[in-house]
Amino acid sequence: MALDVASMALLVSSVAQAPAVVQCAQSTPESWLKGLLPTIVQTVVSLASITAGLLIAVWSFRKNRQTENEQWIRNQKAAHDQWVRDQKVVEWKDLIELAGEYERLMPAGKPGSSTVNAVRNDILPLCDRIAHSSARALAISPVLSINGIRSMIFQIVQEADNAIGRIDAFSQSTIGEQNRLGTPLDNAMAIRTRFEELHSKLISLARQDLNL
Repeated sequence: MALDVASMALLVSSVAQAPAVVQCAQSTPESWLKGLLPTIVQTVVSLASITAGLLIAVWSFRKNRQTENEQWIRNQKAAHDQWVRDQKVVEWKDLIELAGEYERLMPAGKPGSSTVNAVRNDILPLCDRIAHSSARALAISPVLSINGIRSMIFQIVQEADNAIGRIDAFSQSTIGEQNRLGTPLDNAMAIRTRFEELHSKLISLARQDLNL
């Protein structure tokens, strides 16, 4: 009987301890989550860092691309501006050199029959060449138009044509008519003066246009 009591006591003790074992088994998921929490946090931080790095890389790429595009546009504009300037230099040079030929045809130090003959034979063809050059010029065309250069050339052509008529009529006119017509040299020098004005004006406009 004593053995049975002892056995019962042992059984009761075992049954009483059983819930403690079950309680320990229920706490296992909480320990598992606590163990994973650092890993989860580290993973989230890593993903955030990677995402931030990608965003910075994309922003930097776009910024660099934008800077490159802006630089390309600036380079293209600079190249275009330089091309326009080079064209202007060529056109101004051609026009100024043509207008300056009056000095060769009518040298200031030797006024006389050579100057009169130059007006009679060479000035009108020279005016045609100057007019053709000004009409062909594209880069400096706005400057020529605004400052009335083509009109000035046309006026010189008319004045030269009238001067030639007076020069040819002088020798066959009376003294009174000669006084009205003016001497051939006076008429020739008047045309030379007009070419001086044209040449000087072209040089001044070229300096302004080219910022010289």
